[in-house]
Amino acid sequence: MTAIIVNQDSFLMGILNAPSASASEAVKGKFQGRQVQVRAQAQSITPAPAEPTASAAPTSLEQRQARPASAAPSLVRQARYGALPSTTQVHISTGNAGEVAKARGLPSMGQVIAYGGPAKSYSLLERFMNLFRSDKSSVHYQKTLTGLKAYHEACLTGTAQKAKTRLDELAKMVDRYGQGSDGNYLRTGVMRELRKLIANEQVALTNLATELQGGALPQGASLLHALAFSHAGVSLKEMAGLMDKGLKLDQAAPETLENKRRQPQGYLKFLANLESYHAAGAAKDAGARSDIGLAKQAMALLNKLEISTQRYIHTNSGDHKDDPHTETLNDLRDQIPIERQVLQGLLDELKNGGKLPEGADLSHALAFAREGVSLKDMDRLMAKGLLPNQASDARELLDSERAISLMDKLNHLTPEKKAEIEESGFSENEILLLELSGLGPEGGAEYRRLGIPITHQTIVTQHTDEQRLGHMSRLGAGAFNEVFMARYIGSDGVVKGVFKPLNNTEDGWVAHMIGIDLTHPQIANRNLATQDVARALGFDVVVDCRIGARQDPETQELQLGLVMGRAPGNTACDTPRDHYANPEVRREITKLQLLDHLVGQGDRHGNNYFIDVQKDEKGQTKVKVSGIDNDQCFGRNTLHGNDICHGTGRRRDGFRGTLMPGLIDTDMAAALRSITRQRLSALLNDKLSPAEVDAAHMRLQSLHNHVDQLERRGRVITPSEWNKQSDRRSLLNSSNSYFARDADNADLVF
Repeated sequence: MTAIIVNQDSFLMGILNAPSASASEAVKGKFQGRQVQVRAQAQSITPAPAEPTASAAPTSLEQRQARPASAAPSLVRQARYGALPSTTQVHISTGNAGEVAKARGLPSMGQVIAYGGPAKSYSLLERFMNLFRSDKSSVHYQKTLTGLKAYHEACLTGTAQKAKTRLDELAKMVDRYGQGSDGNYLRTGVMRELRKLIANEQVALTNLATELQGGALPQGASLLHALAFSHAGVSLKEMAGLMDKGLKLDQAAPETLENKRRQPQGYLKFLANLESYHAAGAAKDAGARSDIGLAKQAMALLNKLEISTQRYIHTNSGDHKDDPHTETLNDLRDQIPIERQVLQGLLDELKNGGKLPEGADLSHALAFAREGVSLKDMDRLMAKGLLPNQASDARELLDSERAISLMDKLNHLTPEKKAEIEESGFSENEILLLELSGLGPEGGAEYRRLGIPITHQTIVTQHTDEQRLGHMSRLGAGAFNEVFMARYIGSDGVVKGVFKPLNNTEDGWVAHMIGIDLTHPQIANRNLATQDVARALGFDVVVDCRIGARQDPETQELQLGLVMGRAPGNTACDTPRDHYANPEVRREITKLQLLDHLVGQGDRHGNNYFIDVQKDEKGQTKVKVSGIDNDQCFGRNTLHGNDICHGTGRRRDGFRGTLMPGLIDTDMAAALRSITRQRLSALLNDKLSPAEVDAAHMRLQSLHNHVDQLERRGRVITPSEWNKQSDRRSLLNSSNSYFARDADNADLVF
């Protein structure tokens, strides 16, 4: 089979150009199983409201052609390179699929430090003390220690020459130590290490003294600081550059004597190489260097960065499995090859006569290249007023023009061609979305098979094989589904999520009892509907979920899946008991419970939601409750909020829920009342069957009635009253409260 890239109007043109007798066959049959490579959009498109005409249709801007992948169906990103963490900010994950690092470009030194913490190193004093631990009885010990401290003091307050003198004296003391006549000799191995340390220190100090002949220490830095950088292979100039970028001396200073833990190696050199790469791209005055020369220089620096990154990971992988920097550098290591492809593509353009637009530097051109915008298009857009730092806007403009062009073609089809489109089984709007996403007819057929509507919300825009970093790793399996851990490059940066392949089977007891068709369960629709209802309520209590795609490793066919954010914290079953004493934990769990009563979620046990309690930068406690595996809900048989309650007997003992809560607050009551039948229908009609929507209406009414009843009984409190102790045991118990049920399981008396 011949692979094709759907980067023009291939789906639509298959209908426009095919003979009438075979047009529907081309869409309905022959596209099935074809190896389709597609361009994944960074976001869904909302075309301009103005209706275009054939004569007024804009000319599409030139786009980079994505390099075809070898296997199909493989999702090829619309740009060569999606978004990566930028040089300006770090956003630590909140557990949502799109909230990890909202920015573009390789991360800066400041980002890496902010994520992983400061970089520390040992001075010669600390290294000696570690070796001396086994031989403090020698008469030479105090003499050597005195010389060592004298050298340390010279590094803190003296000159390089004074430090060199003290170091030479120390070397002689160590030799005498090894030849002591009192019988207290150091072991041969220890002696070798001591001499090696001094030799390395002498080399570093000599190199530093040479540098100081033509320069000076950065302001506030001592020789001790500079030696830490020198041992890492970082020059004074690079050290000053890092400090200018925000690296503080206490983030690279030697550890204190009390800290005997061996520190990771190579971190400062990695930081220096990272900033050198950024500086090359943002150089304001390139002198006589051509644009091609700038790109080649950046390529050389990127290669150096890759070497230092790999060296750091390799050197510290065994002894520093808990090193906070390792995860960040693992991500960056996998991003560098993609960055190299972008840079190489830009270099190829420059060699073919392209030029950096006036007012733009190499970093601007790279930002546009990551969005799939050529130098020619970049120059054209900047001539129209687009600024060099508006690369994402350029991508949106390209997408919008293509959307208008496609809409124009659809609006001017002949009646015969429109009839052929109707026969294909896809509406004009669905064809437009499939074309813009690049999924084409094969993707459309997969949506149909799984019963997923083709809408702006459900169309695959990110989270594809071509946007994935590294391989998927098996995370485990729930009761009914295998799931995988994956990292993606998307419009929000590096996104870590859980990929759950979608299929047309469901074996859950709860699913059967609540009335889900086990041969066509539409799991994606139920997860998305749960998310929509939670957002409508203003309850941030379920993980973010989106539709993603991959090439099935066994069948090589396109496989859709749910990409879900990783929930922070621990499962309710594994949450520390003291966390349940936090009133905000009770409040957030109650929100999740109310959501479950509305959506008819019958499988919310203590391993199906997470609790995270953290302190922010200001010391304020932040609580996040996250429901996961939101599959077994919205059944047509659950007609009341209490229908998810666990009970006795074969028709109730498999449910994992409780009765509706005996206590809520005014915000929760207002949120529930804000959901009307009409609003709920608007959220659900495109995802669920009429019977399932009707059942949701009935559950909503039961919740409204329950809120009214609680108000009459004085059981609707203000949000600030959750920390009061009165009547807690009688109002919330294991039969009507997730909180009480799971707190009881944690042996907590509240």
